[in-house]
Amino acid sequence: MKTFVYLFPPGLVLSLFIMSSLFGESVSGLLYLIILPWLLIAPLIGRKLESTTTTAVDRLVRGMAEAKPK
Repeated sequence: MKTFVYLFPPGLVLSLFIMSSLFGESVSGLLYLIILPWLLIAPLIGRKLESTTTTAVDRLVRGMAEAKPK
């Protein structure tokens, strides 16, 4: 999931840039400006996803360890 967050948004913008270039459309520098926020946003989202997943797995394992078998 972390890799997806890092690669999908810039990859989407770059693929749109390449597709528009192939079809002869002019592309402004705006597409590059759309990628720039992801340099800050993607690591934040990736860290948050990782910490949330780790916390959820820890809680699950702790709950399974505390459960009494019948």
